[in-house]
Amino acid sequence: EDYPDQSARPTWVHPQLDKLSQGYILSLPGHNGFSQAEFSETVARFLCLPSPCCQAKLGESLHQHGLRVDPFGDNILSVSNIPGDHCRIRHDSIKMLLNSFCLTSNIRAECEVFGEFRDLIPVEALGEEELQRGRGRQGLLPDFKLELPTPDGNHDTKLAELKVIGAVESWYPRSGFSARRKRGVERRAAGLPADYRRPLAKLDHKYHATPLGQVGPLQRRLEGFGRLQGWVIGSFQEASKDLHDFLESLADSKLRARGLARGREGDEWERSLILHEFRRELSLVAAKAVSACLLGKVFKLGEGHRQAAKRRAWAKHDEERRENARRAHWVANVLGKGVSKKGRFIIPW
Repeated sequence: EDYPDQSARPTWVHPQLDKLSQGYILSLPGHNGFSQAEFSETVARFLCLPSPCCQAKLGESLHQHGLRVDPFGDNILSVSNIPGDHCRIRHDSIKMLLNSFCLTSNIRAECEVFGEFRDLIPVEALGEEELQRGRGRQGLLPDFKLELPTPDGNHDTKLAELKVIGAVESWYPRSGFSARRKRGVERRAAGLPADYRRPLAKLDHKYHATPLGQVGPLQRRLEGFGRLQGWVIGSFQEASKDLHDFLESLADSKLRARGLARGREGDEWERSLILHEFRRELSLVAAKAVSACLLGKVFKLGEGHRQAAKRRAWAKHDEERRENARRAHWVANVLGKGVSKKGRFIIPW
């Protein structure tokens, strides 16, 4: 707080750190551990040192928002035009670990919740362009649907959304004063409920004639799950409060399951060991995921990779065009002329 330059990197990074940020240090080497490059990146990020993998490409243009490669790799993780699926892999590796935590702790959890809102979307709407693919057909696709134990012994069904953020200025203001006021993961978690309501409100207004500002069927179902659980992992392996509370619930549930299996209740010491294992493993996977994402993006920098990605995208688009033509031909020649018949509604794709 007394350091003269409050924009220096340590002044805004250190207030972000929590118990997860350095849990990876206690991990043992092995096939699930760090590679040498991942460990170097993780330690450099934690100590606020320049990224080793970015030094050879400093100043190179990223061709998005006027950004260039910076010494710490923050800009690289903030752009979306670098070829590859690195950000999804980063997200899914953490998501799969949390799902495995639920399985080992006897907590019922559904990962990638398909169809939770689809029955409220009219059938005729599914044929429209914006609802043709993926998430559009679902209305909303939460990461988790959980049955969390309550203090009175019952279970409460909740939705949870996982996000992994990079060290961009929108979440990490480059000021020690702003960083101490609110952590980056809490800034991101605070915006998740609105991110969930917005697409459902749009569908309610369009297909259920719900006036703007009022709650329609889709939003009403979302509100039935109570407060959304915002699980956010930051660039320095720190976690939001909801995720820390979830780890506490996992430890309680796993301790209870062990006690029932052996016929003897566990104590607070055993619970602390279980919680420590969850934190250590999550810290390790998060650190590896963030470092691997940065390494993969740095490797794909350059005009050659970008042109190759454009060629692959064009080939994929061309194949989709041919597939649509084949389906249209099948509809016209197998089902009969035209795509509609009396008393029958056909969606060819």
